[in-house]
Amino acid sequence: MLNKRGIGNEIDWIIGTGLFLLSVVFIFVIFRPGITKVYDSKTLLDIIQDGFNNDTEWSITTAPLFLYPSNETNTANPAVVTLASKEINISCDSSSCQTSDFEGITKIITGKDKINIRVYYIKRDRNDRLSGNFNIDKNKDKSEIACSTEEEKCKDIDPKLLDETRELYQLPDFDREGDILYNLTDSLISIPARLDSPIDTTAKQPLKTKYLISSSNRPINFDISNITIQNVKRYLACSKKDSSDWPYMGSVASKCPVIYELGVTETLSGIDLVSFLTLNQTELETGCSKGYDCIKEKWKFPLSRDFTIRIESLPIGGSQINISALFPGKISPPPNANVFIRQFNSFILTEESTRVPVVVRIATW
Repeated sequence: MLNKRGIGNEIDWIIGTGLFLLSVVFIFVIFRPGITKVYDSKTLLDIIQDGFNNDTEWSITTAPLFLYPSNETNTANPAVVTLASKEINISCDSSSCQTSDFEGITKIITGKDKINIRVYYIKRDRNDRLSGNFNIDKNKDKSEIACSTEEEKCKDIDPKLLDETRELYQLPDFDREGDILYNLTDSLISIPARLDSPIDTTAKQPLKTKYLISSSNRPINFDISNITIQNVKRYLACSKKDSSDWPYMGSVASKCPVIYELGVTETLSGIDLVSFLTLNQTELETGCSKGYDCIKEKWKFPLSRDFTIRIESLPIGGSQINISALFPGKISPPPNANVFIRQFNSFILTEESTRVPVVVRIATW
């Protein structure tokens, strides 16, 4: 009997010790006290690049537009033309000329305000010009002015910071010419036009005027003035379908005095330099320190590690103009630290839908 009780005590001790050891192992597996997670260099660089792309990439949609009169009776320079969401069969006869709905232009401007749309007049040649005072006034083309009346559209944007970066883009290497005023009401856009007769009247081809319309969900237009000129001819423009020799019949011209052709839309993506510079102003509700510490928390980057991102423009022809930006500004690796670097080519996308080639260098340690 005594021997049996001794065996029972040993079993109880073994079970108790086993449960204790399992509990200790469980604590180390779940809570890992004193254990620092090890990240390989690729993981760290991926975290930074993904966060960088998500917070700085943006896009602009552009569409070329060609405008011309339906026949020689509707020529004028200047004129103001409203682009209707209609299309007409230009080969119709007088009994069948009806317009139908056309969504091409509507898709570009629907849901947008003036601050989201820019229109450019593309010169046919060096001497071409659009009569009238329709060019953007550079004194009014300021982010701070536009954002004061469109606060909701400028949310999370520092207008002063935006104007500083836009000064770089207005240099000849990055500037797009031909920025003009326009009117926007509901889903209709009206633009100044040059409606000329063709030089060769026997060619049976109209003389077309070219424009570029760009739109974005973010602010890109900072002179939101309207066309105010009064003594100018105003026309309605329709998209065309089918084909016919120009000039078109009077039954077409009576319904659609002007014809427009919408080219293939293109969506351009790139780095928004303003968003990159704004990383220094990032704040979260968690109480993190403004800027770098909040970005590390937002991107889920290890607090015990550090990184930098530098953007530098690449040479364009013989230009010596250089864009250089660094985030964060006052951090460098300590001596003898293992620094891992990733470098790739990209583009800064300006609000004028021009792309500036840059190299992006990510370093972490």
